[in-house]
Amino acid sequence: MAVTQSSMEQSHDDSLAPLAETKPLKMLSGTLVSTDLDRARHFYEEAFGFECVRHGDDHLLIRDRYAKAAMDNGSDDFIVLDVRQVSEIVTPHRMCNHWGFDVDSSDEVDRIYEAFKERQEELGLIKIMPITKAHGAHGAHGFYSIDADQNWWEVQYVVHGYDNAGIFSRGDSMDRAITPGGTLTSKAKRVKPKSAPDCILGDGDLTHGTMKAIEIERERGLLRDVLGLNTVQYIPQAILFAGNSDATGVANFAVVSLGIPVPNSVPMHSDVRWVLNVADVADLRAIRDRALASGAQYGEITVGEIQESSSEASCLIGDAEGNWFELTTNGDKEYQSIFNGSSV
Repeated sequence: MAVTQSSMEQSHDDSLAPLAETKPLKMLSGTLVSTDLDRARHFYEEAFGFECVRHGDDHLLIRDRYAKAAMDNGSDDFIVLDVRQVSEIVTPHRMCNHWGFDVDSSDEVDRIYEAFKERQEELGLIKIMPITKAHGAHGAHGFYSIDADQNWWEVQYVVHGYDNAGIFSRGDSMDRAITPGGTLTSKAKRVKPKSAPDCILGDGDLTHGTMKAIEIERERGLLRDVLGLNTVQYIPQAILFAGNSDATGVANFAVVSLGIPVPNSVPMHSDVRWVLNVADVADLRAIRDRALASGAQYGEITVGEIQESSSEASCLIGDAEGNWFELTTNGDKEYQSIFNGSSV
């Protein structure tokens, strides 16, 4: 859906936000922008095997093979990406705003890296970073690439063995690095794609996105107590958050909030946001009211007016770090109908 940053309110400063009782059903999608959807589509399909569907004049909805399998089998354990065409990139991404895929071995990372280098011009990649060996807090063997729209993409093999569900099960930790010993179980439990991979990525899956949050504890309070999301602090400089999932309790896709200072960084535009599905307008109002009541407890929060139509209600919430969240009553069936080429 189209959103604007007009008609925003600041949170009140005369009360504290209560702990979240009303929660989103799930994290439904993430959004990003492109100046050329046809060019972007070629990259998404060839590099990652995304299924891409145009909807409206300026939107491209994309999902990976595991998301398609989940949606086709009635599971809510998926995320889709909604790409909007714009005339210019207002706020280019940095490393702290990237999309990440997990693959099954270091050899797979190396293979994908070489394929990206070989096809860099065709794929429109403006930069491919060198492979980083597993070390310290990151605990992954992987690399970043930057596409023509300055979106960052990570391909990694998680050496320490913990997937998102494993990190949540492990619980809060202030260790500076994750000790190897986790078991990658989530992917094994997911609905398997029927088709063989036909892309450079192979059998990798989209597992995470990231955003900048320098004030980690303050951001965690907003995510948990206002937005009602599951959170865990897995190293001192990062927290993981996710929506709920009927399948796992924690969705296989999660977002990493990175407390890493980035020189000359600017707040993201609301074109780039996390979309949270709520059950109905009453739940949307409850979460929005919590944001308005939070005052300075979580920094300067920006709260949008509720936008209502015959088919949807939504509103925007911006945090003090320049990240954006959209609450919407649209859910799985609306996105599935787009991929099916039908209307709800």
